[in-house]
Amino acid sequence: LSYVANGLTSCTTYNFSIVAEDLSGNLSDENSINITTILLKPVLTAGDVSSDSVKLNWEAVANADNYEIEINGEVADSTSDASYTANGLVANETYIFRVRAVKSQIKSEWSNEVSVNTLLPTPENLVVNQYGLSAVLTWSGNEICSGYEIYRNDVKIDTTNGFNYTDGNVVLGNSYTYKVKGYSCLLYTFDAA
Repeated sequence: LSYVANGLTSCTTYNFSIVAEDLSGNLSDENSINITTILLKPVLTAGDVSSDSVKLNWEAVANADNYEIEINGEVADSTSDASYTANGLVANETYIFRVRAVKSQIKSEWSNEVSVNTLLPTPENLVVNQYGLSAVLTWSGNEICSGYEIYRNDVKIDTTNGFNYTDGNVVLGNSYTYKVKGYSCLLYTFDAA
């Protein structure tokens, strides 16, 4: 015979007792056992990603005191919140994350793995100067980007491998918005505007 107790809380000790009764109504001695339920493992998802950080999210585990964060196979940090932002990461790299719940000395199984590629660094210090019928764009780039896409009014107009670009197709009296987006292989950064 067996019995399944449902609706229990994780990491909680329960006392179960059983007594047998025969057809004549005679009762056996009581047999008791204490059982502590396990901590449930979190379900991990990735949120916002930048060139140097990744936000991780999970649902809080009942009775957990805190959570250990694993980055690329090593426990890197802990938090009492149901989210965590890994900072100081390297741009254009792949990171593998897991998390587990902890209560005192009891630890849950590790969560699912989440693999995240950090973005390329955003081009910085974009400056646009107009010289007659040309707009000259300059920005601070980096060695990770193999090139840059140039956007005028949210439409891609060209690419370049340098840190400057001249748009010779401006019309006097018109207003333009420029953005520069770095690329490497097929990964893209945030817009610099």
